[in-house]
Amino acid sequence: MKSKSVRRLVVAFAMAFLTTVLAQVQIEIGPIPINLALISAYLTGMVFTPLWALISMGIYLGLGALGLPIFSGFTGGLDILLGESGGYLLGYLVIALLISFAQKISEEKLRYTLIAAALGLLACYAMGTAWFMFVNHATFEQSAIICITPFVLPDLGKLLLSLILGQGLRDKLYLEGMV
Repeated sequence: MKSKSVRRLVVAFAMAFLTTVLAQVQIEIGPIPINLALISAYLTGMVFTPLWALISMGIYLGLGALGLPIFSGFTGGLDILLGESGGYLLGYLVIALLISFAQKISEEKLRYTLIAAALGLLACYAMGTAWFMFVNHATFEQSAIICITPFVLPDLGKLLLSLILGQGLRDKLYLEGMV
């Protein structure tokens, strides 16, 4: 029992580290950069139970909130979580959780995972854009142009890539007794 929990914790930290690495692959387009960290949120949901998905994304967010430079652009600190991109970062929790529930409840994993990932992305957009509006005292129209429009196509690409990679990763980790 302990051994399996330790293995899951190791994988949870590995997924948090993957999120850190992918957050650094970015294109600056304004106050919210396009980066690849979303892929890790999707993959985390695909490989873990809901509790462990939250733990893994919580590790990433917690270490970043403590000041470790793990967020996009090697930034960190509570001010980043409370800043313009904070709502999107918290959206990673929702994405991982929804996908994890979809993986748990259905044998038709691909279809339900796709639906959960799309709903998670919409929730991430809603949380992030609402927070951006609050922080910047901006209208929805202004915020949508900055925070949604440039991200839709890249984020859909990340979602599809994650679906392709996630099946194999989950199966490999399961066979190795890691999750």
